[in-house]
Amino acid sequence: MPAKNSAAKRHRQSETQRRRNRIARSRIHTVKRNFLEAIEQKDGAAADAAMKEASKLIDAATNKGLY
Repeated sequence: MPAKNSAAKRHRQSETQRRRNRIARSRIHTVKRNFLEAIEQKDGAAADAAMKEASKLIDAATNKGLY
């Protein structure tokens, strides 16, 4: 147990943010994998959709300092 209430609150906040960041990084990894699979299968429409989604997620993560 932290000695101060502010330390306990900061710990709760950092745990919440860590979980949020982990989910975001995992989602980026999944979308990148889907994009590469679509390229291997030579499915242009699926690759285009996956690329748009991946670039959107990567840009958002970059702005937040995750990627």
